[in-house]
Amino acid sequence: MKAYTFFHPNFCRNLVGLFLFLCGSFSWAQSLQMAQSNGLVAYSETIEVPGVSKAQLIERAQNWLNSNKNTISFISEEMGMVSMGSEVPFTSEYTNKKASTDGRVVYVATLLIKDGIFMYEFNNFYHEANPKLPHPVDLGFVTVSGVENKELNKEWKQKDMESMRKQVDVSIQKNIDALKKALLNENLSFNFSVNGN
Repeated sequence: MKAYTFFHPNFCRNLVGLFLFLCGSFSWAQSLQMAQSNGLVAYSETIEVPGVSKAQLIERAQNWLNSNKNTISFISEEMGMVSMGSEVPFTSEYTNKKASTDGRVVYVATLLIKDGIFMYEFNNFYHEANPKLPHPVDLGFVTVSGVENKELNKEWKQKDMESMRKQVDVSIQKNIDALKKALLNENLSFNFSVNGN
């Protein structure tokens, strides 16, 4: 039976690659909306916070992270980097007796922080079916154009991927709003949503 892992394969390699890429982008970016050239769903933005130090922003980011008990985090004050993994529960809107896709979508959120500015990116969204269900089927990376694996081209799988994108979007938009509020104003509550509620 397949293990129900928290991160998709090659997480560490992807995190290091993302960090190096973002460092280069972050050094000149004023406002950045990153597009994933590989077709994977991602959310990114650079936000200025005038008069707020790197240390203050990292502290706010830590408070934001601590508001969610279901995360694994990496924090480097020296590099100005905060990273965590979390998940969005996924419930299929379609019934299929031969396969189950209910489960979760795991992802990585990374913050790069300097004095007066921070950049966030939510990416590497990866679907894992609950292995306790009969006939679990992982749909893999959440893409903007459909299912990544060509062996999974059945119509119901495409519909599941579309539904998954919508469920992920609702949850992540709420998390982005909470993150911005947390880092822009230290007096606001830090409400991180695992299930999009």
